Amino acid sequence: MYNSSVKCVFFSKLALLTGALLAFGAASTSFAAPVYTGNLTHPTGLFANASWASPSSTLSWTVSQNQDGSWHYDYDFSVPEKDISHIIFETSLTFTEADILNLNWPRDLTEVQTHTSANGNPDIPAGFYGVKFNSPSEGTTSWNIEFDSWRQPVWGDFYARDGRTGGQLNSAWNLGFTAADPADPPQNGSIDSHVLVPDTIRSPGSHTPEPATLGLVGLALLVLPVAMRRRRPSAR
Repeated sequence: MYNSSVKCVFFSKLALLTGALLAFGAASTSFAAPVYTGNLTHPTGLFANASWASPSSTLSWTVSQNQDGSWHYDYDFSVPEKDISHIIFETSLTFTEADILNLNWPRDLTEVQTHTSANGNPDIPAGFYGVKFNSPSEGTTSWNIEFDSWRQPVWGDFYARDGRTGGQLNSAWNLGFTAADPADPPQNGSIDSHVLVPDTIRSPGSHTPEPATLGLVGLALLVLPVAMRRRRPSAR
């Protein structure tokens, strides 16, 4: 029979081996998190009106995957003058407020719905579904908007506007707005003057261990008893 000291050795070695196998599994399944950057500038990738029709009007983005598998969306939009009133990023039709996590913008200034010329976007090229970020009490000519989401990045559109200059509306959108959204996978830069935006598909979470990791744990549970039986002292 095992005495208590032998049992302690067994469970200590089981814990050590399991930990080592888990660490090995984590290292073997690790990967470099993808990071995609791009930008659109007037007039080559971004269309702009009135005082926004300037090379100073730019939209840039960085989309990167977090360690838990979710995605971080980081947008910068700048115009030369006239405070920005709002900006809209296209999303899939199933996207909701609940899909926006860790937002650096006031929640009461976001709207997820279909946006058309009838609801505050007079010259929008076409109605589209997306998340709208409204101006805080004091608007500025440069905005940074960041949030996390389990929605994976795909190519889509954006629209932004402010008031008028000389009777003409200050507004901007990507030149590819009325063209079909590219089905290409995410990459650096832009494809056909489109922007990386959240899609329908959710990235899988890491709330359960990877199958390979579970297999390594099972291996540890199988191997250790065999090893311990070989070292079991002979009966007296």
